[in-house]
Amino acid sequence: MLVRGGAPGGADKGLRLLLVEDSAADRELVERAFREPAPLTGPVDLEVVGDAEAALSAIREATFAVILTDYSLPGRNGIEFLRALREANDETPVVLMTGVGDEFVAVTALQQGAADYVVKEIGFERALPVVVDRVLGKRALALEAERGRQQVAQYAKRLERQVEDQTAALRRALQESEALRRVSRALAAARELKPALDLVTQTTAQLLRARAAAVMIHTEAERVLVSVWGALREAPGLKRADLLAALGAGFPETGTAALRGEGGAEIGLLWAGRLAPQPFSTHDLELLEALADLAALSIA
Repeated sequence: MLVRGGAPGGADKGLRLLLVEDSAADRELVERAFREPAPLTGPVDLEVVGDAEAALSAIREATFAVILTDYSLPGRNGIEFLRALREANDETPVVLMTGVGDEFVAVTALQQGAADYVVKEIGFERALPVVVDRVLGKRALALEAERGRQQVAQYAKRLERQVEDQTAALRRALQESEALRRVSRALAAARELKPALDLVTQTTAQLLRARAAAVMIHTEAERVLVSVWGALREAPGLKRADLLAALGAGFPETGTAALRGEGGAEIGLLWAGRLAPQPFSTHDLELLEALADLAALSIA
């Protein structure tokens, strides 16, 4: 049964409450309390059922701001009804109404998650609008606090991700710097060109996460493939009419950097290719140019 109160004529839909009460006399008292103007709660829609099973059914069909339940009910009592609600993950605030002398029951209800309780003494119904308003106020504060906690948690997680990203970027920068120093030292000590350029192509593939890398040296007639690494067949000295196009044919993503000699003249090319469609970033191309400069020094 739905009882509307608070607004004259019941024209405006208001706060939706569920009353679980098997006593006709007590139902009438509660209905009257919410039928009269209630400045704290405002207009109220009060749905009334007589037992816990009917209440559980009503909750499956509609959403209520607060549930008012008597302790003494046919079948499940008020505490058992409250437990059933929580087992169903329903967090609707519950106000338990209990008889005089049943304060232990009220304490148990609070321990089980009830929002508040009212002792059924003379005039108890007049306290219900005040209790409902207090419960709603507490719930609003709790929800606001929870939103605040979630926002703080999300902010902390974002900061954690930023720190992780910055740490990873710093770690990679250190690895790249060390790799460039290692290549520079090795090239300075190298006595033969081929092993020196092999180190350049190997380091290029590793640092750029490329599937293959190659160094080509320009001759007067054509380009000569001097060193390859990765998913290319080793072919030192291989000459082709269009070697660069042949290298790039099987790789959806490629990057190149010129090897420059005296006066900035192009003397060769450092090439890297990826099988996955992952474009080379600006940083990747800058790193490729740094490696190309080292390779050029070994050729000069």
